[in-house]
Amino acid sequence: MTRLRFVLLVVGLALVGGLAANAPAPTPVDHHARVLGPTDPARRIPVSLVLRWGHRSALHRFLAATERSDSAASQRTMTPRQFGARFGLSDRRVARVRAALAAHGLHVGQLYPQRTALRVRGSAAAVERVFATRLEERVDRQGQRGRVPVRPPRIPAWLHEDVVAVTGLDTRPRLRPAANSTAEVGHGFSANDLARIYDMAPLRDRGILGQGETVGVVSLYSHDPSDVARYESEVGASGPPVQTILLGGGAVPAPSRQLAVNNEMEVDLDLDVIRGLAPGAQVLNYEAPNGPFDPANVINRIVKDNRARIISDSWGVCELAFHRGELTAEQHALEAAVGSGITVFAASGDAGAYDCKLKDPSAPPILSVDWPAASPSVIGVGGTTLSVSEGPQYLSEAGWEDSVQGIGGGGGLSQRWAIPAYQEGRGVDNHDSNGARQVPDVAGPSDPSSGVFIVQGGKIRGPIGGTSAAAPFWAASMALIRQDAAGQGVRFPTSLAPLLYRIAAQPGSHAFHDVLVGGNLHYRATRGWDYSTGLGSPDVAALDAAIIRAQGG
Repeated sequence: MTRLRFVLLVVGLALVGGLAANAPAPTPVDHHARVLGPTDPARRIPVSLVLRWGHRSALHRFLAATERSDSAASQRTMTPRQFGARFGLSDRRVARVRAALAAHGLHVGQLYPQRTALRVRGSAAAVERVFATRLEERVDRQGQRGRVPVRPPRIPAWLHEDVVAVTGLDTRPRLRPAANSTAEVGHGFSANDLARIYDMAPLRDRGILGQGETVGVVSLYSHDPSDVARYESEVGASGPPVQTILLGGGAVPAPSRQLAVNNEMEVDLDLDVIRGLAPGAQVLNYEAPNGPFDPANVINRIVKDNRARIISDSWGVCELAFHRGELTAEQHALEAAVGSGITVFAASGDAGAYDCKLKDPSAPPILSVDWPAASPSVIGVGGTTLSVSEGPQYLSEAGWEDSVQGIGGGGGLSQRWAIPAYQEGRGVDNHDSNGARQVPDVAGPSDPSSGVFIVQGGKIRGPIGGTSAAAPFWAASMALIRQDAAGQGVRFPTSLAPLLYRIAAQPGSHAFHDVLVGGNLHYRATRGWDYSTGLGSPDVAALDAAIIRAQGG
């Protein structure tokens, strides 16, 4: 580590390392919301208690070890139950929490086997009393209802030793899809086009289509299965059908047609890209309501099920829109995912370097990044504008930005998380570096003008883009690479992100298209890593060979 990088890291840890501090953050104010009144005291509501790690220092040592290629931990994964037993609260401490909650009128439900959180249910009056807050019902300007804690909740002294935060009190639908459409009328690229452009043909020619791999998709809205079937017919894809798993009763219908169309477009985009690029993979579509089921519990459920080794998440929000406790909850879930050998690809957002701008359009733009792409346990996926020649064949890419519409690939510096040790290489240490997590890690095709087509409402629609296209693109690509590695007897690393940075740093590496032009409305694409496109987009066949070689194949 260079002296400059060490100094920046120390400064960054001082600035952002205290995320899980006990002092609560204020509730973000929505000046456009209308208050409907207090929550009915008798109404039974679910909340989640974020459990402290029983062996936090051991967990951090383990996660750090997964990032080193010379460590046995980099090749070892655990089941969720093994992870919870090693790093979570002991049975005795969990039993103590259960008994204390029951004495205060709260019913304890599910304990995730990875011991990240405990699901609890009780009357609104009991919840308000235990967590020293007051709940009220609101409706936003789009007609979406939600419950909000008027005062930040506090963990009582009798829980403080075992519980770090409470989530689920704020049920506003805050997460937004990172999908964008263009006003142009056209077809857009198909999955087969992307496979040709990004050099997946050598794998496909060997019959590698993702067989034996499972991809979990985070979906906060519903879709029509017949649309996916129509898309598969259009691109000639066949394989195991998408399985939808409903969480919290499934998605809540949108209050307006336009919002419903936008949300459904996101789900169709995620599923179509993965089904087209990796038709042999099993896709698990985890459908949950946006708001009532907090995002940490979607990740917790995927980890608990222990089926998917890859997660694609295209729903995010400015990281400043979440409280410390909410960020801590999802970070715990993501750490358990890494420990279980699960790779999470998250879209970096479509507001360029100003992710918080879309949270409140009336506010002045501030440099900000999207969550969960900002998590050090996630591979954040930025956006590019793709140019092709006849064929189509890959020609070039630029960092995606549209100053007229104010959209582009998300990227910049986190205001919540320190830079992870694995984030090294040319371009990472730069004049904007301040010791904070830098986003994105990689990039993929996102500009709607060079977007893909999907099937929605029984009709072909396109071109569609956004970093919501790039995240499932990377997830599907990795399903192919994982299958090839398994077929050659090569074990996949516990944590993929460090390996990607090591591969990019290798002299003469052709695994990534290093994007040198364009930007994201503030930061410019540069040689090596940059805030617009990260390490770049993949040459999938070259990346496949590099990963297998690095893992001893």
